[in-house]
Amino acid sequence: MASEYFNNLEQKTTNSNLERGKSYHGSNAVSGYRCVNKRYYSARVRGQNTYRVMIEIGRNDFKAWCACPYDSRGLCKHEVALALAIRSGHERIFEHSEQKPGRAALIHRLKIMGLFLQHLWYKWRG
Repeated sequence: MASEYFNNLEQKTTNSNLERGKSYHGSNAVSGYRCVNKRYYSARVRGQNTYRVMIEIGRNDFKAWCACPYDSRGLCKHEVALALAIRSGHERIFEHSEQKPGRAALIHRLKIMGLFLQHLWYKWRG
């Protein structure tokens, strides 16, 4: 289970983002759960806007990406909300699929590139 990767969330974000992420998680603002090969997780997190969030589980840690314009210290509130959903055992509600590792990794990387480009666009727009 992936939940052990999220035990130190408090150290990976600001207090404000942690509290907002908890609020989003508690108010069922996280939806569209997907999981590929028990390593790549994604969902939509609805706040003022709705953003696609992705988490990749590594050997000892995780990486998170969000389409929101947040560009500061640590995880954004949307990434925290998805991590909390996984940590609290909501992993069972994820739509699971098994794919060949090469294909899953490629699809995941392309989605991350899309999120990164969207993030740059928001920053450039001002």
